[in-house]
Amino acid sequence: MNNSLEAKVRHQSDSGKVDKKVMLLESFNVGVSYNVAAKNYNWSTINMNGRTKLFKVLDINAGAILDPYQIDSAGVRIERYEWNNERVGRLINASLALSTSLRSKENNKPKTSTIATQDELEYINTHRDAYVDFSVPWNLTIYYNLNYNKPGLKAGVTQSATISGDLSLTKKWKISVTSGYDFTSNKINLTSINIYRDLHCWEMHFNWVPFGFRQSFSVDINVKSSILQDLKLSRRKNWYDYK
Repeated sequence: MNNSLEAKVRHQSDSGKVDKKVMLLESFNVGVSYNVAAKNYNWSTINMNGRTKLFKVLDINAGAILDPYQIDSAGVRIERYEWNNERVGRLINASLALSTSLRSKENNKPKTSTIATQDELEYINTHRDAYVDFSVPWNLTIYYNLNYNKPGLKAGVTQSATISGDLSLTKKWKISVTSGYDFTSNKINLTSINIYRDLHCWEMHFNWVPFGFRQSFSVDINVKSSILQDLKLSRRKNWYDYK
């Protein structure tokens, strides 16, 4: 069952009273099924998830899973319904994800006409992550994730935060950084630093993971043209080379 929730707000304007729609929930879904062929435990878990946006900058995603069946004193699932305990189900999982993204205004540059072959256009459309946008001087994205899990008697909670951003140092140089923190283990998550350099017909990519299990670095210099994508120089050092 898929739903959305809107509200109407009436305010006064020069033309009189005007109703404005306000989105409260962009999406709210509930799903459950019944297996008539099963000999026991016919009902599936009840899955719920929803999505909304606050102040046009904060994205919120939440979800929950309810088990309609009870568990015994040992934490083993038994064929006895939770609604006998006057509740729809037993909460076995819940999640919350928050994210926001900030970016500077695009540079006001006149658009120039470029000619590309069909193969080049198709390659760009399928490899967008390999291209760098210098029209945006900087952008910053922050994620927060919270997860609650209780399949039996014991409950576990994990939460982490991730931050990523990039900055155009000059018209030819761009740097991006991704890192995070695991609040459960009190450790810094995988951190990577990427540097991009526009070399006219060529381009350089430098990737560095400074610490952690995946410690590594790589340098790639390649031709921009997708037709000559195999023409490149590479230098790599992976995590097992540090041992």
